[in-house]
Amino acid sequence: MDDFENDVEQAGLNKRAWVMQERVLAKRTIHFSANQTYWECGEGVHCENLTKMESSPRKNYFLLDPSFPERLLQSGAGRTVEFIHFLFENYSKRGLTKDTDRCVAASGLEARVARALPCKNSRYGIFQEHLHRNLLWQASDSSAKCIMYDIDRQVPSWSWMACGGGIKFMEVKMGRVSWVSALAFDAERNSGALIADVGKFRECTMEPEGDCYIISDISTNNETGWIRYDIKSGAEGSENHCVVVGRTEYNNAAQQYYVLVVVPTEKHGEFKRVGVGMVRTGCVEKLGSEVRIV
Repeated sequence: MDDFENDVEQAGLNKRAWVMQERVLAKRTIHFSANQTYWECGEGVHCENLTKMESSPRKNYFLLDPSFPERLLQSGAGRTVEFIHFLFENYSKRGLTKDTDRCVAASGLEARVARALPCKNSRYGIFQEHLHRNLLWQASDSSAKCIMYDIDRQVPSWSWMACGGGIKFMEVKMGRVSWVSALAFDAERNSGALIADVGKFRECTMEPEGDCYIISDISTNNETGWIRYDIKSGAEGSENHCVVVGRTEYNNAAQQYYVLVVVPTEKHGEFKRVGVGMVRTGCVEKLGSEVRIV
């Protein structure tokens, strides 16, 4: 009986992060399972019993591309963003013997996608071509922890590679958001910083609810947004600042900001990311320009 899902996809080996990169970048793969042998290529999966399973033109179709990621280039911007998010969400849930390999076990995938987009720059799993959308990730694992990288291999707080455990990206519809232009990679070649304007939440309260914090207007007590910290024991408190990533463009609805929640470091003009969220535009006031997010 053909059961590729259990025989291969759910096998212990294919739940490892390094194996995902090797499998996607391979033109063909032979899987030896306990039940039968499977041949995987760009056309689908051929079983030892001579049956064939074809992949649908969705996410797995791109993963099976023998010239990955050429198929993706013909799919349009929306499908490309969707696949990039699927790729890294999938990768983030996979096992690693050493947590610090998180930023290198996907380096081949990142480089291949960056060349194909084409993308002038990609850093720590974030592509410049879709910078704003790529920054709107959140931890899907409530027990997520910061990864302790060596001092010479530090990963910036704005990258999902800085945290262990699974992630998920915020769903932002194409054409329904205006992205902030004052947000970019630092032009310095070896810098791990973002350059951005920084603001602060104003006249609001924050109360925990489930795995996030609800933001409410301090005078009316009306709900105005939410934030979710990357680490459960994050930097909750009055030191929370924010970086506006984009603004919603819905008709007949209050405009909201997509924001990164940041806190100041010990260096002047420098902040680090601690979370992500959405809040009404009137709840944020600008404090400074061209600060560094590290």
